[in-house]
Amino acid sequence: MFAKEFLTAFICILLCHNLQLTHSKKCGCLEKPPKYKTCLDHFCRPHLTPHAILQKHYDCVCRLGAYRNPWGQCITLDECKSCGTFRTKSFNLCASECPMQCDQPIPNCSSRCVARCDCGPGYVLDRGNKKECVKADCCPPRCPANSKFKLCVSSCRPMCNRPQPR
Repeated sequence: MFAKEFLTAFICILLCHNLQLTHSKKCGCLEKPPKYKTCLDHFCRPHLTPHAILQKHYDCVCRLGAYRNPWGQCITLDECKSCGTFRTKSFNLCASECPMQCDQPIPNCSSRCVARCDCGPGYVLDRGNKKECVKADCCPPRCPANSKFKLCVSSCRPMCNRPQPR
């Protein structure tokens, strides 16, 4: 009887250990599995972060000294501070190579990522001062004829949606 209980305990420990190893493999280099299910991250620029990202319970939390940016990525403190006094910008590990600008056509460029300070979700570069960002709904990018600008602040990129033909 003792051998059966020992074997069962051993299998449980092995399975639990395997689950932890599998779980930790999903985490990025600046992330770790949370100690408790209710753990929430510390954020770089929480005022720019969409509510859904602020309240999300991630499978991994940022490691000590790292902060979650408005796009849900863990970044270092130096990266967080790198945007300096720009209140509407934050460091984005995967910013568009061609950022959107106020009252300008949405650029058609590659989908290659660039790590840099970027306008926060829901913001576009100001046309007059290309270092500052303004709310996209106050100054949307220009869309082609028969289309309108639609802002999407989740994980998708804002775009112009063409209406369906009737």
